[in-house]
Amino acid sequence: MRRRDFIAGIGATTTLSLPARAATTDKLYRVAIVSPVTPVSEMSKDGNHVYYVPLLNELERLGYIEGKNLLLLRFSGEGRVPQFAVTARNAIDASPDVIVTLGGVVGPLLAATKTVPIVAILTDPLAQGLVQSLARPGGNITGVSSDAGIAIWGKRVEMLRETIPKAVRLGVLASEVFWEIAGGAAIREAAAQTSISLVGARLKGDIQEPEYRRVFETIKQEGAQGLLVGDHPENFRNRKLIAELSEQANLPAIYADRAYVEVGGLMSYGIDLVEVARRIARYADTILKGAKPGDIPVYQPTKFNIAVNLRAARTLGLNLPPGLLARADEVVE
Repeated sequence: MRRRDFIAGIGATTTLSLPARAATTDKLYRVAIVSPVTPVSEMSKDGNHVYYVPLLNELERLGYIEGKNLLLLRFSGEGRVPQFAVTARNAIDASPDVIVTLGGVVGPLLAATKTVPIVAILTDPLAQGLVQSLARPGGNITGVSSDAGIAIWGKRVEMLRETIPKAVRLGVLASEVFWEIAGGAAIREAAAQTSISLVGARLKGDIQEPEYRRVFETIKQEGAQGLLVGDHPENFRNRKLIAELSEQANLPAIYADRAYVEVGGLMSYGIDLVEVARRIARYADTILKGAKPGDIPVYQPTKFNIAVNLRAARTLGLNLPPGLLARADEVVE
């Protein structure tokens, strides 16, 4: 059995072995949702957000009804990294029973509290020192690890090479912070294994449209033939702009999230966010029923989805390989 499957199995067993009882209706549960990017107005089960709709629907299925026994406290960093610490502090000050977060603000949250339980999507929790181990994270945090290391970035490089076989130079759209942690290291190693040269500059400072335009210009000047887009909050917040700039630069790009494909990006390969959102909700439920987050194993997804956008392919003048289309879980017309 693979290590990833073993850890995933532990997580599933731990959650399902707890008493399967619905949330009580005579108690008010306070759940804080903290996003590094998504506006508060979009954190609704009546919206169309790929993460928050299944998260909130799963909480409701488990017996948590907003306006009855559930008080949802919503906070957003609006994609501005310098504000993440303030956002985290505001969430803690609201005295939630548990915090759930898509990620990106985990560091500030842990800096603000060692007692309030946190359930999060974690990029590389071991490398970042956020948990003691995946099987027993310790402290006040658990969640889902979205990191598949070099394997997932190697797959993204492979998909770009399959789409543009003659490519030898790929641009990377990533922040300086992302480039220095596990994500950047995985991209560099994946490129080295396929003799691909990585070009372009890193995103700096308070990353807004002018900074994206500067980096795209550098990527074009250095002769990139395709583009790898880092999976950090600033990029997600600016996903429509990135898709537009990629199209203008005639750069086939691959992303970590299908949300980019929905706004015009070419293709994505990443974890199934719907499944992850439901897992996060179940972990929050487990904690609200008395479990300690440090005793709940960090879950590692084993399912990864491919999404492709045929309109974007036509605009870029690409004929997507039949094999890639056959493997795609979602094809956007």
